Amino acid sequence: MLPEVRGCVVDARTGGPIVGALVVQAWFGAGRMGADRRPVYHARATAADDQGAFHFPRQPATSPRMWLLRTYGPDYRVFHPDRGITAPRVVGTADRAVVLELPPTPPPPGSELRRLCGGNPRDPIEELVARSACPRRARPAR
Repeated sequence: MLPEVRGCVVDARTGGPIVGALVVQAWFGAGRMGADRRPVYHARATAADDQGAFHFPRQPATSPRMWLLRTYGPDYRVFHPDRGITAPRVVGTADRAVVLELPPTPPPPGSELRRLCGGNPRDPIEELVARSACPRRARPAR
């Protein structure tokens, strides 16, 4: 079972909430020698509310690889239309609660979003972001 997790997404400079962020929680495999990306065994996403708060319920893992192979995680990625996909800094954890801090200078999201909406997600994390962030007509086919 995947544990229940509650948390919030905040701006590193101001400490204020990041409203409407898509939070992705993922578990990775070890990968192969020489591979540039680790495989994503499982990913789930939820949206932050108007206070930057998010919640992942307790639920079964959909991938048997998580229990049969070496797995690392959970790890987080955050997508916001004004910031693109960011690997946040986890600044606090306590009893299944987590604070995700986004860098003060976000990367420009334009080209990244064009690639995702153009049907080129590279992994399950990017697929979840594309399903949420891309206009319906431009979403990649599954």
